[in-house]
Amino acid sequence: MDVVAIFGSPRDPANSTLLAEEVIKAVKSKEGGEVKRFVLNNLKIRGCQGCNSCKGKTDYCVVKDDLSAVLSASAAADLIVLATPVYMGDVTAQTKIFLDRTFSWLKPDFHDLEVAGRVGPGRKAFLVFTQGNPDASAYRDRFEAYVQFFRWLGFKAEGSLATDLNDPAAALKRPELLAEFKDAALRLVEAK
Repeated sequence: MDVVAIFGSPRDPANSTLLAEEVIKAVKSKEGGEVKRFVLNNLKIRGCQGCNSCKGKTDYCVVKDDLSAVLSASAAADLIVLATPVYMGDVTAQTKIFLDRTFSWLKPDFHDLEVAGRVGPGRKAFLVFTQGNPDASAYRDRFEAYVQFFRWLGFKAEGSLATDLNDPAAALKRPELLAEFKDAALRLVEAK
């Protein structure tokens, strides 16, 4: 199984990255395959320009920057593992740029479609969200919206949300949390 891991945190170590790495280890031990890792904060990336070239002239994003390789690898992967902390009530700015640029994955007539993505069937996405807030309901709506977004794109998508993670590397001190994320990812991978 070819996996693309996209890390949206600017922090190192980041709880979202550490949890995603645990997910990747579990998937790789079960399925094998290659893993490509992208740390968005280390890339020179630009947001969607709203040019709509991907809806007529091409079927890919025409913006040429470091995110081009991320989009290309992600569109071809069997599994995307997207990891982000919640900053200011939503995904990080780096993650949002990636998500905005997946606009190129939408079919030209996407407004009227139940599944609007043109990346192809059989792809899976696992979202790793972390937040400092101990209240699991605080940003659950954002997490669920992004899971649904990937489903709309045509992915079989799931994920997990971890709370009360303020200190760097705090996730590694919570074995029950590590197990929850690994189990959820393996259920997604095994699902048909």
